[in-house]
Amino acid sequence: MRSAVRTICYEYNMFHAAAMIAQNESGSTPISLAKRYTALESMLLHARILRDFFTGLNVKDEDITLYDFIQHAPRFKLSHLRSKSIRGRMNKMLAHASFSRRRYPKPWNTGLLYKEVSTAWSIL
Repeated sequence: MRSAVRTICYEYNMFHAAAMIAQNESGSTPISLAKRYTALESMLLHARILRDFFTGLNVKDEDITLYDFIQHAPRFKLSHLRSKSIRGRMNKMLAHASFSRRRYPKPWNTGLLYKEVSTAWSIL
């Protein structure tokens, strides 16, 4: 179980660090843009992992979830992260090089994503 705790702590720490970089990196040079987009993708990936951890949805038997630690765990809304549009967008943008990426031109609401995950983490 200690290994599972370390894994989940790592996921949150990486989510937090990537969010701070993605939200604070400015500039329009190729290096600045690369840093911002790399951090954004990392933030989204770790948010996706933590969404599944907190909700227990879309997981496989070997995946770590909150229910592995707490039998009667509190329910976390994560409304934005769990919404069909965001879930589909994350899946397509992070895990697949697909033609549908062009349908998602608007920026990510990183502030809302950060708030949902960090609120769930603080309750935990």
